[in-house]
Amino acid sequence: MQLKTIKLSGFKSFAEKTKIELQPGATIIVGPNGSGKSNITEAVRWVLGEQSAKTLRGQKMGDVIFSGAQQKAAMNLAQVSLLFDNSDHYLDVPYSELEVTRKLFRNGESWYGINGQECRLKDITSLFMDSGIGADGFSIISQGNVEEVFNSTAESRRSIVETVAGIFQYKQQKKTAETKIVKVEDNLSRVNDISFELSARLPALAKQKDVALDYLDQKKKLNELKEQRELSNWRKVTADVLELENQIQNLQDTKEKFNQSLTDSQQQLVATKLTATNQQQLIAEQTDKLQQLTQAENELHSAIKLTQQENRFQQQTKLDLEQRLTSTNQQLQDLTAKLENIRYQLTDNQQQQHDYQQRSRNVSEKLNDLESNGSHKLAQLQVQYVELIQKQSSATEQRVKHQQASEQREQKLKELNQQNKDLKLEQTNLIEQRQQLTDRLAILRKQQEQLQQQQAEQSKIQQQLTQQYSQLQTSWLSQLRKLETIKGQLEYQQQNEYQPFYQGVANVMNQQAQFSGVFGPVADFIKTDNRYTIAIETALGGRLQNILVDTDQTAKEIVEWLTNSKSGRVTFLPVSEIKAVTHRKITSDIREVPGFLGSAEELVDFPSEFKAIKAYLFANILISSDLTAAIRISKLGHQRFKVVSLDGQVVNLGGSITGGKSARGKTQLLTTKSKVQRLRQEVERYTKSVTEEEADVKSVQQQLEAVKQTIVEKHRIELQVQQELKTVEQQLIRNREATDKIISLLTQNNEQQAQYEQMPQVTDQLDPKQLQMEITNVQQQLIAQEQQNEQTAKRKTELSEKLATIQQTTNQLQAQAKYLTANEQETQESLAKSQEDQLQIQQQIKKLQADLEITNETEIQQKLQTILTKKQTTTGLQQQLTNEQEQLSLRVENLSEQVNQLKVELTKLDSRLTLLLDKYESKQKLKQDSQQILVERFNYQLSDLKKVSQAQDNNVDNQIKLLEKGLEELGPVNVNAIEEYQQVTERNQFLTDQKADLTNSIQELKDTIAIMDQESTNRFLNTFDQLAQSFEKVFQQLFGGGKAKLELTDPKHPLTTGIEIMAMPPGKKYRALSLLSGGERTLTAIALLFAILAIKPVPFVILDEAEAALDPVNVDRFARYIQQFASKTQFIVVTHRKETMVYGDQLYGVTMQESGVSKVVSVALQTDDEVRK
Repeated sequence: MQLKTIKLSGFKSFAEKTKIELQPGATIIVGPNGSGKSNITEAVRWVLGEQSAKTLRGQKMGDVIFSGAQQKAAMNLAQVSLLFDNSDHYLDVPYSELEVTRKLFRNGESWYGINGQECRLKDITSLFMDSGIGADGFSIISQGNVEEVFNSTAESRRSIVETVAGIFQYKQQKKTAETKIVKVEDNLSRVNDISFELSARLPALAKQKDVALDYLDQKKKLNELKEQRELSNWRKVTADVLELENQIQNLQDTKEKFNQSLTDSQQQLVATKLTATNQQQLIAEQTDKLQQLTQAENELHSAIKLTQQENRFQQQTKLDLEQRLTSTNQQLQDLTAKLENIRYQLTDNQQQQHDYQQRSRNVSEKLNDLESNGSHKLAQLQVQYVELIQKQSSATEQRVKHQQASEQREQKLKELNQQNKDLKLEQTNLIEQRQQLTDRLAILRKQQEQLQQQQAEQSKIQQQLTQQYSQLQTSWLSQLRKLETIKGQLEYQQQNEYQPFYQGVANVMNQQAQFSGVFGPVADFIKTDNRYTIAIETALGGRLQNILVDTDQTAKEIVEWLTNSKSGRVTFLPVSEIKAVTHRKITSDIREVPGFLGSAEELVDFPSEFKAIKAYLFANILISSDLTAAIRISKLGHQRFKVVSLDGQVVNLGGSITGGKSARGKTQLLTTKSKVQRLRQEVERYTKSVTEEEADVKSVQQQLEAVKQTIVEKHRIELQVQQELKTVEQQLIRNREATDKIISLLTQNNEQQAQYEQMPQVTDQLDPKQLQMEITNVQQQLIAQEQQNEQTAKRKTELSEKLATIQQTTNQLQAQAKYLTANEQETQESLAKSQEDQLQIQQQIKKLQADLEITNETEIQQKLQTILTKKQTTTGLQQQLTNEQEQLSLRVENLSEQVNQLKVELTKLDSRLTLLLDKYESKQKLKQDSQQILVERFNYQLSDLKKVSQAQDNNVDNQIKLLEKGLEELGPVNVNAIEEYQQVTERNQFLTDQKADLTNSIQELKDTIAIMDQESTNRFLNTFDQLAQSFEKVFQQLFGGGKAKLELTDPKHPLTTGIEIMAMPPGKKYRALSLLSGGERTLTAIALLFAILAIKPVPFVILDEAEAALDPVNVDRFARYIQQFASKTQFIVVTHRKETMVYGDQLYGVTMQESGVSKVVSVALQTDDEVRK
């Protein structure tokens, strides 16, 4: 790999586009101080990813953009591109040429690209990581790098070995792992906090759960006893209902009989009326039918006359068509005969054409045979004659040579040929083996590339999943913490839910479990917009604390309990007793008043099953925006409405006004209930969110484990492939060496073989007499063949004339065939047309025949006779129907009188039945109320009630009282504690699992850090040993003797030890680097840098005035050492020392012809030793 081109535009002093093309060897860049030659080095460093503006001799990164000169305006863009020849794939990318580009705009935007495709800075640094070419590598060595070696501390110098050893990636990974440990430990701390809170709650929840279970058990028994009592009431009422049903049934049976009689009479009356009506319709129908028959009789008389005329016309038409059909049939016969004649002529014509074509082919074949045989034989004789003449001439020039030399030559050639065969066979085997090894090597490299790519993809996925897992875990912990906070707020609110209520209301609601049929205070059921809350609370006042119960019996039981326990006073609203209050009508004048918002009943949502309660509470209450509107509304309503403004001012019934505001705020019941409802919704929402995020955390964790396993497996396979790669490469090297050896032997043998083959060969001499006899014989054959060719020409002329005659006859037959074909087609078209005409005539004749059959006069006469018969019958039937109609009218009058008598009797029965039904409905309502309680409260089905046994325990009431007393002694019970205990237990277990996972993650990260530390230690020590050996060798070469060594300041701790440089120039003792002279320190530092290049070669090195502090002798040594490396490493040297310039292969000069603007000129140098001298 080598650096081919550097392109600069707008970078520092290089305002114009500048292109520097570099060649293998040493390229020298010279120029006066301030000309901008070091800007080239900084441009390379910048494009390779340098992010420090200070390193680029600037205050900020924008300073690298050309800032302008006297005659050149400032630019808005700095751009540098490096073009690399990567044909040896030194960088592991699929490009033989690689161009890296960096751009910086004046507005601060940056652009990075690889081969014209935009990328990230991270992609460029990753591309050159551990290749030695990056911005922090040793491919760019400036005077500052040299000074840094001897001015830095021993601890700082270890970074040199770390860079060479490629430990940077491990340090970055270790840093990332340590950051992850901090994050995981933070998450673990959060999990511990939450787990501690949950663990602290579990004992209290366990006690609450046990109390709740005991409470539910006693509550269940109480409900069962109340159920038995309610069943007893239901049985009693059911018995009363059954007795009434029997009485009603008997009366209804009697009524049913009268109804049946009435129905029968009414049905007879209706049927008789219907029969009379139908009879009248039949008479009308017979009259209409008689009229229709008379009309049909007249029409048939006219049809007979018309039919007679049509028959005469159709008979004449039929005769004409039959004549046309006869003519058409004759024409078809003529055309058919003509068509058969034409087809016969065509068949004969085709046969003749076939015969003449066969004769034509025979004649042509004879002509071809005559031409080919004569010409070919004559040509062969001529060639044979010429060859014999040449052979006779050649034979006279040949002579016999030495037989002994010929035999030696042949023997040696045989030996060389045999050796060559053996060597070529062996070479073929080696080539086949090399091809197999090459193919296997390609497969292994491709497999290695795929594995590395797969590992990179899996690592990327692992990184994404790790980041996702961390984010999800953090989010989950945050949501869990919020959930616990809101639950605590809700629990506090629930525990103090009834604190704002009156003492009596709070006591009843706290003991609600021991009373069945308690729904709750009015405030629990009201839902309205927040803007109406104050108005509604003011309008209802103390009625917000009224308690809704199912019946007045339940209210009575609770009042007795309040009295006995002296627990306060409460107003109850029995749902079964409260009736809706009649509302006064709100006129349109009131609704049109500005500030009128609506009636309270319209603005409040209340459960539909308590519709009557809603009407009772909000009857005649109106809401207005302010007091002014309230007063106006009250006046328009004649003080018959209670009007409340949004801020709580009231105009009462009768016109009195209540208003103002107390200094001490009053607790708002509706606001408190709204807050509790909002907290419950938030608990539900956060619970759902926490559950979903828990599932997401587990899912991502499983994916992460799967990816880790995949990466480990891929890494194991890659190690196997790498081992096999090394084996195959070694085999390939041995194969190449053996092949080169065989090629060398083959070359030597070929040279000897060529020498022997150049020696004259011994050939046999031909007999001249024999050659002469052969020549004479060929001459005679030539004469005979020429005579035969003349006879053949005559025969060819005769056959050609015969062929022309046959061709002419064939053309005539083809023309005749075309005429016959056209005539045949024309005849077929005429025949088809005649057949079509024949078919049409036949169809017309059939149609006329059918019409004649249809319009038969005899048939019409028969129809006329039939109509006359029907007419006579219809007249008789009409008379009979008229007589029956008179009898039906008399029967209708008798049935009407009978129906009226039955209606009077039914009216008397209805009065008696109404009295029984009223009594039945009362009992039925009691039964339904009891049944509703059993169904709604005790979850009975109607089918279950029918199967209930009649047994009853007389001691039920006493048992109910004992259980109610036991429930009262339990006090307030948190029934939700059962489910909450289960949820908290499950969440605590999940957190315990998470703690274990987080602890394992921390341990895995620490194990990974330990592995990286061990790998870093091994690499550091191996690289240090290699560098120490190389440094000692290079030091001796540069100093012309002496010794030098590298020492570890703390060998027991390789990860933190420093590095000391000890040098002993020729004629001196070992000294620390700080005790050497300035030139010695510089040359020692350069020796160290060259030692690094020796153990870790890089494709190119940029030296920016590294030798500036050396004297001419040491500069010459420095330049000669560069020349030794120039065949393997490309050098770009920025200098102003003549001693260095002499050793360059290419020279660039940097000038500043225009102030502030750098330009580059190039000079090709001769590199032979004489010019250098």
